[in-house]
Amino acid sequence: MQSAAMPKVRARVIISAPLGPLDYTIPAELRSELVVGSPVRVPLGTRHLTGYIIELFDEIEESEYELKPIESIDEEKSSLPANLLELIRFAADYYGVPAGEMLDAALPATARPSAYRYRITAKGTSPLTGKLTAKDIEALEHIKTLKGDFTVAAIERGLSWTRRASLSRLKRLTEKQLIERMTKKASKARRVAAYRRLEGDPDSLLTSRQQGARSLLEKIPVSEPVTAAELAKADANAYPRLKVL
Repeated sequence: MQSAAMPKVRARVIISAPLGPLDYTIPAELRSELVVGSPVRVPLGTRHLTGYIIELFDEIEESEYELKPIESIDEEKSSLPANLLELIRFAADYYGVPAGEMLDAALPATARPSAYRYRITAKGTSPLTGKLTAKDIEALEHIKTLKGDFTVAAIERGLSWTRRASLSRLKRLTEKQLIERMTKKASKARRVAAYRRLEGDPDSLLTSRQQGARSLLEKIPVSEPVTAAELAKADANAYPRLKVL
């Protein structure tokens, strides 16, 4: 009789910040729901951010630092494929940059906070009441001059604020129901790379380093181009192997 699998009690998470992976404990109520690629809300200092699980462990290592727990699953975000997370880690190691920084570059534009669109509410256009800081009022007065909905870029340009300061102010105004975040996000046309195999003898063209990716090469057609996502369905290591080829 096989013993039951050990529950996963620790998760390694990457967030969209210039940091490497961070470890968090998994609350008992989430242990059966989390998998590699799950989007989760985690604490980082005084902030609460979304990250993605890249590894799960069935034990908590001894450390001089006490690990903080994952707060919840981020229901507003979709899970990321395990092979995409593997590519992000590979690229981070290859280029010598933090995994979180590479995650931010790899996420689709519409998955980033900067892609959200906002609009002022009826409450926001009414005479101001309640506790508002000078920065709140400055941001709201600028928003009133904008035509229609807007993105964080309009705040950055109009008030010469940093991206972080602008997002923080929009979050505060949203919580006070002076503006609202729209469900539709800013869209941007993206080019999708496609690949096709060149004719010729592979063994005479490939270097010794590329020989390890020969199995993927045989899956790439000579005629019709194929995308990396399509290749990844047949080969879990398609992304790093394409880079080698």
